[in-house]
Amino acid sequence: MKCKINNVEWTIKEVPNEEIKKEYQKYYELKDDDNIDGFCCYVTNEILLSKDYIEKRHVLYHELVHAYIQSVGFHFIDKFDEEITCDIASRSSIVINEIIDEYFKK
Repeated sequence: MKCKINNVEWTIKEVPNEEIKKEYQKYYELKDDDNIDGFCCYVTNEILLSKDYIEKRHVLYHELVHAYIQSVGFHFIDKFDEEITCDIASRSSIVINEIIDEYFKK
């Protein structure tokens, strides 16, 4: 499914967990015991969700927050204070909930 966050188009895909790990390792170090149920790739504008994970709604919300943070340029901030965190939550929740509702209608 394709979606837009702040005029940036993203593609959401459900893939095997091993594919998520492989994609993640292109950009980040992964320990053998790390478990990744989703990945928001800023390079390809793809959100990958594990086909095998039960709580896909939670993982999708989490990854969409990453996408939102990237789309407004906050991904360059190392530490978020409470005010920035609240701002992200209040500004992103409507669009993220709309995307999630649309995704799970399919």
